[in-house]
Amino acid sequence: MLSKSGNISMGLVAIIAAVCIVGAAAAFYFIGGGVDSDDGLGVVVTIVPQMEFAEKVGGDKISVTVMVPAGQSPHDYEPTATQLQDVADAEIYFEVGSGVEFETAHLQDLLDVNPQLMVVDCSNNITLMEAGNHYTRVEIHGFDPHVWLSPPNAIKMVEEMTAGLKQLDPENANYYQSNADTYIAELEGLHEDIQEQLGPYEGESFIVQHDSWGYFAHEYGLEQIAVEPFGNTPTATEMAELVDHAEEYSVTAIFVSPQFDMSSAEAIAESVGAEVISADPLAEDYVTNLRDVADSLEEALS
Repeated sequence: MLSKSGNISMGLVAIIAAVCIVGAAAAFYFIGGGVDSDDGLGVVVTIVPQMEFAEKVGGDKISVTVMVPAGQSPHDYEPTATQLQDVADAEIYFEVGSGVEFETAHLQDLLDVNPQLMVVDCSNNITLMEAGNHYTRVEIHGFDPHVWLSPPNAIKMVEEMTAGLKQLDPENANYYQSNADTYIAELEGLHEDIQEQLGPYEGESFIVQHDSWGYFAHEYGLEQIAVEPFGNTPTATEMAELVDHAEEYSVTAIFVSPQFDMSSAEAIAESVGAEVISADPLAEDYVTNLRDVADSLEEALS
C-alpha cells in the first residue's frame, strides 16, 4: 500500500530542483547505474527503529538512510537535499505504512525523486488500532501510527523487510532469511520477558506525555493516558483531571518523549510529586530501549 500526499510543498520543490541540478549520481541510477556495489543495496527507512530492523536483516549487504533522524519528530520533519539525493540513489524504501505523518506528507515527493524506488509497506499483516484518549476532548480520528512499539508488530515489520530484500536481491535470500530468523528470535525473547515482567500489572494505567505507547500498552494489558494526544496542549480542565487521576492512583512517574515539549507533563509531575522519565518511542537501540521502558513501568506501577 502506498500512502500518497497531495501537491509538493514549495520548499520541497526547491530541494528537488537542487537535487536535479547536482544529482549526477541520480541520473546515472535512472539509466541503469544504481548505487555503488561497494556500499550495498541502497535502503531507505522512515524512522530510527526501522534502521535496526533493516540492518539486522541486511547486514553488510545494505546501506541504510533514515529520513527522520534521531531527535526529530516524524510529525513535522522536512527532508533535506542530501536525504533526497540518498533517495535518488536508493533501490528500496521501507515505509512504516501505518499513517506516520512524514510518509503521508512526503512519500509521493520521494517517489517523484526516484520513480523506480521499490516501496514496501511494513504494516502489512498488522491490525491498526484506532487513536484516541479517554481523558481529553480529542475525538478518535484515524489510526494510531506507532505500530513498531509492540514487539510482535516489530516481528511482522522485520518479516516484510526480509521479503522485500529477498525479492530485490534473490542471490542473497538465504543470508537475509538467516539474519532475520536470528533477530526475530531475539524479539520473541523480548516479548516473552516483558509479558512476564508486566503481567502482574494488567489493567493498570500509566501517564505519558505523547500518545506513542498505545500498541505497547495494549500488548501487555495496560492503558496509556496521554497528556497531549495528537500534540494537543491540554486545557485547564483536562490538566485538573489528569492531576486528580495521578493523585487517586498514586502515580509516581510520568513518561515523556524527547521529541516533544514536556512542560505540561512536568507541571502535572510537580503537582503530584511524580518523577519525569524519558520513554523515547524513536530510540536507536530498539531492544534495549523497550527493556528500559518496561523496567521503568514496572517500578512506577509497583
